[in-house]
Amino acid sequence: MAKQTLGSVFVGVGVTLAATLAVVMGCGSGSGATRPGATGGTTGTGTGGTTTTGTGGAGGTSAGTGGTSSTATLSCTPGFSPPDASLTNFTSGMDWSGVSGKWGTSTNLLGSIYAYNGSKSGTSTFKAAVDTTNGVLDIGATASTGVTGGMIAAGDYAGGGLSFSQCVNTTAYSGVTFTLGGTAGGCDVYFQAQTFEEQGASNGGGCPSGGSCYSFPQLKVVSGPAEPTGQPITVHFSDLMGGAPDAAAAIAMQLVGLQFQLQSSTPVADAAQTGCSGVTLTIDNVAFVP
Repeated sequence: MAKQTLGSVFVGVGVTLAATLAVVMGCGSGSGATRPGATGGTTGTGTGGTTTTGTGGAGGTSAGTGGTSSTATLSCTPGFSPPDASLTNFTSGMDWSGVSGKWGTSTNLLGSIYAYNGSKSGTSTFKAAVDTTNGVLDIGATASTGVTGGMIAAGDYAGGGLSFSQCVNTTAYSGVTFTLGGTAGGCDVYFQAQTFEEQGASNGGGCPSGGSCYSFPQLKVVSGPAEPTGQPITVHFSDLMGGAPDAAAAIAMQLVGLQFQLQSSTPVADAAQTGCSGVTLTIDNVAFVP
């Protein structure tokens, strides 16, 4: 899996993203077979207290409740431009269905939720679930009562996000806005735009099996040990760095999902890299920016 250049830090109000997965994705028509999990970004720790971290978990895969998904390839030609900028507030019975496991509306854009974690954090299986009481997407560790605080090992990653049921190819929108809350536990948090070019073929993307996939354009939106503020964050496609494609217009032409990835923070000077504990992200008010 390709290593990805990390983006600059943008934090706060109005600031300009699988080994184990938790819900269901639908990617157009197909056989309807449940999709197996894929591999997320790889991670390694360098010498002298530095860190090399791979990014871009294989989001958009399926597992869990809410139905089945197909492995049909998404199409970005011509693709789809949602008429409504608002994607979901995770309001049960309106833009979230626990029965189908889908967010969004049939007149706009539909999709599913998912989670993943790296091999070092494999004993803390991450999941995604909608808290219908508070109307938010929770990304954290599996527990008998739902999503709770997870553990991310030093030099590892975990995350989750929203997969799209069809490729978004748009000139109407310049970015994405969302409310990010919860606890990062000392981890850095990256917003990643899942692109067709880097999404694995097993997930409906254009990156061939065995290729160097899942290197998504990204921006660091929380720098550990700071925590999410629970306030709206706006990320323009022009803010995203690394991954492929690397131009704002090209990214907007092939969006297949939105991803939020936690990574153990890069150590300062010669300090040892540490893991993150008590991790649970909350995502809400997801919309495109006109």
